[in-house]
Amino acid sequence: MQTMANEQLQALSDVQAGALTAVIDAVSDGVVMSDLVGVQRCNAGALALLGAGSLGELQIGAERWVKRFALRRERHGPPLAAADTPMRVALTGCCDVQDLWATHADKGLDVALHCVALPIIANGRVEGSAVIFSDLEEKLQLRQKHDDLSRVQDLLQERDAELRALVDGVRDYAIYTLDTAGCVSSWHPGAEAMMGYSAGEAIGTHFTRFFTEQDRAEGRPALEMAQAARHGEFKGEGQRLRKNGSTFDAAVVLTALRGSHGEALGFLKLTQDISGRLSQQREREEVLASAVAARTEAARASQAKSDFLATISHELRTPLSAMLGWAHVLQRGQADARTLQHGLAAISRNARLQGQLIEDLLDMGRIEAGQLRLDLHRMELGSVIAAAIDSALPAATLKGIGLRTVSSPGSSWVMGDATRLQQVVANLLNNAIKFTPQGGQVSVSLTRARGQLQLTVSDNGQGIEPDFLAGMFDGFKQQDGSSTRAHGGLGLGLSIVRHLVRLHGGSVQAHSPGTAQGATFTVMLPLIDADAAGRAEAAPRHAGTAPVPRLDGMRVLLVDDEADMRAVTGQLLQGAGAELRLAASAAEGWAALQTFSADVVISDIGMPGVDGYEFVRRLRTRPAAQGGQTPAVAYTAFTRPEDRDKALAAGYEEHLGKPATLAQLVQTVADLARPLEGRPRSAP
Repeated sequence: MQTMANEQLQALSDVQAGALTAVIDAVSDGVVMSDLVGVQRCNAGALALLGAGSLGELQIGAERWVKRFALRRERHGPPLAAADTPMRVALTGCCDVQDLWATHADKGLDVALHCVALPIIANGRVEGSAVIFSDLEEKLQLRQKHDDLSRVQDLLQERDAELRALVDGVRDYAIYTLDTAGCVSSWHPGAEAMMGYSAGEAIGTHFTRFFTEQDRAEGRPALEMAQAARHGEFKGEGQRLRKNGSTFDAAVVLTALRGSHGEALGFLKLTQDISGRLSQQREREEVLASAVAARTEAARASQAKSDFLATISHELRTPLSAMLGWAHVLQRGQADARTLQHGLAAISRNARLQGQLIEDLLDMGRIEAGQLRLDLHRMELGSVIAAAIDSALPAATLKGIGLRTVSSPGSSWVMGDATRLQQVVANLLNNAIKFTPQGGQVSVSLTRARGQLQLTVSDNGQGIEPDFLAGMFDGFKQQDGSSTRAHGGLGLGLSIVRHLVRLHGGSVQAHSPGTAQGATFTVMLPLIDADAAGRAEAAPRHAGTAPVPRLDGMRVLLVDDEADMRAVTGQLLQGAGAELRLAASAAEGWAALQTFSADVVISDIGMPGVDGYEFVRRLRTRPAAQGGQTPAVAYTAFTRPEDRDKALAAGYEEHLGKPATLAQLVQTVADLARPLEGRPRSAP
């Protein structure tokens, strides 16, 4: 009786061992099993991956494995130490996962392998190892199907304990079997670790529970089973569902199991979590896309920079060439009175043009740095518009363009910076005059609309193309940026207008029916009550409207290392009546103050040796009799807000940007020589 029971148990064990052997042989990856002596068995996948002809070629020990198959961690790296081979690591009782390079013994080609090594433990001791090799570049096709049940039964005599240890030790793969209806019939620890279900929870349930709701709705589980039944196996990738509801990217193999007569026995399912690999692939694709985008943007920025520098060079050289040309003509001394007057007018006009280009560039720099400041006062917008029209009138007259103004009665008080608002109106007028042909018409109107002041500048000129209309307020944008364009400029005027209007709490819009149909620019500004403006407050002065004061009896020391600048500034000051002393350096300035009692000191900043900052610092350390308390103005081409702050911190009372008008220069000196209580410092 006992003998019969033992025979039945042995038969059951043989059946289980054979089933596990079938599982391993069905795996397309390579499997190599070793005991404490060496390799004892392998599957066909291992022979194909490594290029070995038989099991005997693998039974050569770890040291010869390294030499035979050139195992290494990097493609062109040094050989792996024998102790670091996957089978040796597993024999220490540890699981080992590593990516290795090997040389295909038959073809001599490099093969990238993903290796998983597991110890085979029996009775609490390490009895051997199992190593699974996966082709990282391309999974090999399953070499052989389960054709014949009798052949499967012939293989059911192998070592059950070792194969069970192999399957139970695998954690990178979920391995389970299905019956012909798709219900789980066996569930191994790797599947439990990956999917989260215990064997008791999984066995007997349909495998559709591991698919996402969308895949189930699309019939994907049935499709996989049908393809595996038709072709012997199904391979694919997709999303799978864990017990906790989370999803992961999976690579799956569903293999049909058939009997000796071809009858369906069920399916073997292997699932691998490839989320990490796909994540790395997506990251590589994102990095590549970012690199391409960055390279494209860098090329675009480089081209834009080149175009911008070329435009600046052209626009600055054009007036400079005119000034130098006329200066050469006048220096010859052969010009009659009419030619002299024409040349001086051309030099003056081009100097103002070049100065305006530079101011536009500086304003754009201040805008981008967020450093453009406003000096806000209650003021009437009508007087600002009148001043801007007076400034634009010569250019309009030269082209025979009519300037028409329309103003509705009523208050036009706003809270604003008079200089900056005049710049807004002037830019719009200059733009309209520039793009209006000879004999055209430009209209300026100021009306009240919805509790705001509406300033409108319209013309009957060349108009605006619809494609350009949306971006025309962007910096450095021009409707025609080609070398054959009819109109010059940097394309900054309208961008500065938009920013200044926004700083005043307003808005600006452009409208044009199309090419050759004119354009209209509309500025909306908040209106304030005339009573709130303070009836006793005097209206602010505007550039070009205030009379030039006299400097009779005032003593001025001018320090500037540039001889031409020193001479022309001196002429302007003397013409206003000032008594002048000139110095070409800081040292000459200090020496002059020993004998010349100046009422005001004017000094450049950028000078060789000792600059204007150091000049005034040392001046402030001197006694009053040597000019230590003399008011000083920094007259400089350094005109940024931070330059002004630095000059005032060094000891100057005022900061005036070059080039200044005669009125600005003389008024600044007069204010310093006869200081008024509470007088604000001048802006750059």
